[in-house]
Amino acid sequence: MTGDRGGLLQPDLAGETCVTKTRFDRSRSRRIRQSGEKLPEVDGIAAPVKRVVPIIAPLVRLLTDSPNPLFITDPRNRIVLWNAAAERMLGYTAEEAIGASCVALLHGCDLHENHYCSENCPINQMAAHDRVIRPFVLRFRASDSSTVSVDVSILHLAMNAPGDFLLVHILNPLPPLMPEAREEISPPPRSVQEAARASVDSRIRTLTPREVEVLAMLAAGQSTPGIAAALHISASTARNHTQNILKKLEVHSKAEAVSYAFKRQLFEIPVL
Repeated sequence: MTGDRGGLLQPDLAGETCVTKTRFDRSRSRRIRQSGEKLPEVDGIAAPVKRVVPIIAPLVRLLTDSPNPLFITDPRNRIVLWNAAAERMLGYTAEEAIGASCVALLHGCDLHENHYCSENCPINQMAAHDRVIRPFVLRFRASDSSTVSVDVSILHLAMNAPGDFLLVHILNPLPPLMPEAREEISPPPRSVQEAARASVDSRIRTLTPREVEVLAMLAAGQSTPGIAAALHISASTARNHTQNILKKLEVHSKAEAVSYAFKRQLFEIPVL
């Protein structure tokens, strides 16, 4: 669905048709969409979305009509909804944005011009582990190549299957900031892997990226079968990762491992 009200694409939770590009190319983006399947609509909402998650269809319609600039991404960083307010803010039409990777389209950076957005999106990783995502500030590239500073709030819409979700990015434009004011702005969150690599604790730094991911899921209360399902591995492999974590952290239980990680600030304490 495209037009003045923005647009919507069926979330491809399997990720088989995810558009990934290192550089945004409008003509290529149009060709990809023109060659893709045409989605039937029911009452203005893509029918596959209604069929998979009926309860969010009314919410999606409200978001599409919202005066607040926003877009929605799937677990593969593909933009599946782009409303008219986002078009007015950043200049990209729904036809240009939907189906594109938000990484390639928006080139998100922090306020110090450090590249932040990537295919291994920290926000997606946090959502996959059911972690709280607090508001943060990024700079996006608009269609005219200018930069727009925005305060980003994330609304996490969980699906039925483990690891399936939609992320609503609500954008609040910020005025130009003086250099001294930038230090007071909330930085974008880091992935748990980045936090582990930067940890001052030598035991934490010995964990592999997969072990850090498993430890984060343990901290989120996931069981061994749940971890196995979310990571598409066997339960025995998940148990092996857990045993390796206990050995490297020199603890005797999963509860001790989680406590060790929280005490060393590998994870933030959830806000209840």
